[in-house]
Amino acid sequence: HPDGYNLSVFDDTALYNLNKIRDSLKNYSLFSAKVKLVIIKDFFQQKNSAEKEKIIAFLKNFNCKISKTEHIIFFETSDISKDQFYPKIKEIASEKLCSALSNIQIEKWIIKKISQEKIFISPQEAKKITEISGKNLWQLNNEIEKIISWLKNQNTDAFSAVPNEIMAKKQSENNIFNTIEAIAKKDAPLA
Repeated sequence: HPDGYNLSVFDDTALYNLNKIRDSLKNYSLFSAKVKLVIIKDFFQQKNSAEKEKIIAFLKNFNCKISKTEHIIFFETSDISKDQFYPKIKEIASEKLCSALSNIQIEKWIIKKISQEKIFISPQEAKKITEISGKNLWQLNNEIEKIISWLKNQNTDAFSAVPNEIMAKKQSENNIFNTIEAIAKKDAPLA
């Protein structure tokens, strides 16, 4: 939306309740965008069936399917098709299944994106970018934009001209619990 969104994210199933969701849809700030975007993560994992029923009934009456200013996204990280409330949500919402891309799909996407800028990149070079950035599409996009900018600044159209120091280092996941455990064991290299 050109004016942006007034965003509310619900990502703790223990805190989902009708009043909070209703308030996020109804209340507008003086300086915020006039379009509401409410994201409800893992709604179906909530254990309180009575609260689920109330929220679904509210959404059915609210009729946000035709609204131009209120949008609700249910973001589920597991299969919900067997949940008893799934058919009720399908009555009032559109469904889009989005699965993670495979490495091959990501590499094809990289080649297409870089080729659109009239830059040649081989499949091996696309694989190298994937190995550095992993499957994080946001990070991949940033890495590609950086490389494209560098190549244009150098007046070259060959990815092979990109030196290794221009590309990001391979990302590693930080895990505070593993770090604390390594410190407790006095394992400095692991920590």
